[in-house]
Amino acid sequence: MNQAPVGPEPSVVHDDAAQQFRVRLAGGLDGVLRYEWAGEPQTGPRVMRLMHARVPEALRGHAQGGVLMEAVLTEIRAMGVLVTPICGYTQAYMTRHAARWGHLLAA
Repeated sequence: MNQAPVGPEPSVVHDDAAQQFRVRLAGGLDGVLRYEWAGEPQTGPRVMRLMHARVPEALRGHAQGGVLMEAVLTEIRAMGVLVTPICGYTQAYMTRHAARWGHLLAA
């Protein structure tokens, strides 16, 4: 598996109106993670349903999906919300990195 390059933190733009995170990746290209808000909770934190993660074709196979997920999950943690991964990639990533990010999973 290729390792993500070490360098400055990727820039993250959260567009709540479009329900997506845009992350600047290698080569100045953007990865996108689209989400939906789950129904309004009666109590407790809000929940984001992670619907689709996309990395540009040119960056696939170069660990940039992991860079995207790390940047987005860091933002989500700071927001104080939980997640339900829907797309296969986000499910696999959350499973693989459960020790680091499992606390963000909605019950």
